[in-house]
Amino acid sequence: MKPRAISTGLMLLLVAACLSLTACPNGNSDGTTDPLRKYAKAADNMAGAINSMIKAKRSLAQSNRLTPAEELRLTEKLLTANTAVSTFNTRVKSLTVAPDAGTKAELVNLLSNVTATINDLNTGGVLGISNPESKQKMTKFIDTINAAIAVFSSLQ
Repeated sequence: MKPRAISTGLMLLLVAACLSLTACPNGNSDGTTDPLRKYAKAADNMAGAINSMIKAKRSLAQSNRLTPAEELRLTEKLLTANTAVSTFNTRVKSLTVAPDAGTKAELVNLLSNVTATINDLNTGGVLGISNPESKQKMTKFIDTINAAIAVFSSLQ
């Protein structure tokens, strides 16, 4: 190879390496080290789990795997939890910079509300389901939501 071709190749390699370092300044391309992206993903996971839980509840009720009383309790608890999660999700998605002390306090307060409603959904709704398969299915959604809540532990 000619020296010029080698130097051009090395220059292209160096440029590619520099671009790859600046393309994702906050960590991996999936944003795992960027707290705002991590928070937004966790908030989306909570909202998605609530949405899936609502659909699962409807399906279980239609297939008579929930009693009418169980369905009513779940509907009420899911409505409350959905409102709390939606409010929290909206606030998290509005963040454009890392939360300061005031924003952290607001998020902690909203998260506390989410945690309380999810605990109420679990104890007042899911744990009261008599069908073991239905209870297990709904418990998986609660576990998903609790895992998403844990992502926000760094706020406290």
